Amino acid sequence: MRKNRSAFTLIEMAMVLIVMGIIVAGSTRMVTFWLKQANTTQTHTAMEELAYTLQGYAMQYGRLPSAQELWGVTLQTHDAWNHPYTYIVDEALTRPNGLCATSKSALSVVLGEETKSDYAYVLASSGKNRNLQTALTPTRVTLLEPMQEGDGYSEDGVRMEPYDDIIVAKPRLFMRMWAHCKEER
Repeated sequence: MRKNRSAFTLIEMAMVLIVMGIIVAGSTRMVTFWLKQANTTQTHTAMEELAYTLQGYAMQYGRLPSAQELWGVTLQTHDAWNHPYTYIVDEALTRPNGLCATSKSALSVVLGEETKSDYAYVLASSGKNRNLQTALTPTRVTLLEPMQEGDGYSEDGVRMEPYDDIIVAKPRLFMRMWAHCKEER
């Protein structure tokens, strides 16, 4: 004789719960990854917008804002992790007509064995680990290789973590173009 079944067995319910748990665990990892990636993307975008703001400033004034003036020029002072941006600029380029009057910037950027000189400014975000690892001085910015363990910036404490700083750096000649300077000889 056949019985009418109107309910799930305990084993069937347990299997459904196990499958649902696996799906939730997998999707939680993906959502966490997407949120972290969204913060990184948001910071990259905000820093590029800040770079465009600096280009507009150069076009209007023929110079770059000083570190103190920058935060009056823009509302974007913090990254997606709510950590303030770091702005390094060659002070000669902040003087009246500084972009056109200065023939070479003192600011250089170092990555590994390669040193590139004549940079106008560098913007830095500490990234998701909130640990600024880029070594910064008024005339030299030293970057680590992506995800290399290290900490070149000891002002916030030395923590050996994978390098994840986000950097935007623009050469002086690029910024001269925006300032509408005459050809450099």
